[in-house]
Amino acid sequence: MALIGYLKIFLALIFVLSLIVLLSFLMRKLDTLKNKVRNSQENRLGILENLYLGKGERMVLMRKDQVEYLILVTNNSSIIIDKYLDINSDDGKN
Repeated sequence: MALIGYLKIFLALIFVLSLIVLLSFLMRKLDTLKNKVRNSQENRLGILENLYLGKGERMVLMRKDQVEYLILVTNNSSIIIDKYLDINSDDGKN
């Protein structure tokens, strides 16, 4: 009788582990599908360059839509140093 109990426990363990593996596989597939949809759209926000200045300090050049921002990032704060329009954008000026 004890052998049947151990067999039931072993089969239940195999079932639970297979469910975990199946769910992790499905989650990866859904995540890659979501990333494909996100990457197919035009990216509105991005980091163009990143320069480390010292311990806990760096300069980041970011772009949002057609505007680029130069930001000083420290451990405690972030400061926008400069903001300028993208020179490649066609804003009607010659």
